[in-house]
Amino acid sequence: MYKIVSAILITRRFLLPVLQIRTVLEARTPRDRREALDALPPNLEGAFGITIQRIQRQPTAWAKQATKILTWIHLAERPLSVDELLEAYAVREGDDDLDRSGFPSRSTLLDCCLGLAMIEKETSTVRLVHFSLQEYFKNKGQILDQPIQEGHENLARACLTYLMFRSVTADTSPEATNSDQDEARTSTLLY
Repeated sequence: MYKIVSAILITRRFLLPVLQIRTVLEARTPRDRREALDALPPNLEGAFGITIQRIQRQPTAWAKQATKILTWIHLAERPLSVDELLEAYAVREGDDDLDRSGFPSRSTLLDCCLGLAMIEKETSTVRLVHFSLQEYFKNKGQILDQPIQEGHENLARACLTYLMFRSVTADTSPEATNSDQDEARTSTLLY
């Protein structure tokens, strides 16, 4: 059933029913599913609200990951590649270089977002599931429970931290460069 829901979502059709089906399928018993069916929101705004509540009910680490990912996707000036999102996610204030052990699993990266974010297969970029979610975040003034201004501040700190990484600030003379340094300098600087 989940594959059918994902296939519909990928075609960008029927977003409201997809979010509603995911809400119902999350229920564990037939009674819970009936109650979820009775409480389904009639519009996208309501479906986004319920999905956000579901995200916030996840374990804390998953909810934090979803907040960070949705913030990067929503506030980035351009679409981010999966690799750029992984790097952005791994940056922590005070780091002196990129620690790849901070990358979440590529295959489950967006699972915590419960369908609100997706990977464009053709371009390997990440995006919100629909432009109306972008508007929803703008109108609410927050991404999950994080004010948008705080999101901008967090992204700015992450970018400044990244710019100070040894691999980015290393000597760029022809004798000192190698392909790893070049790759590190160019990939995330595109933010």
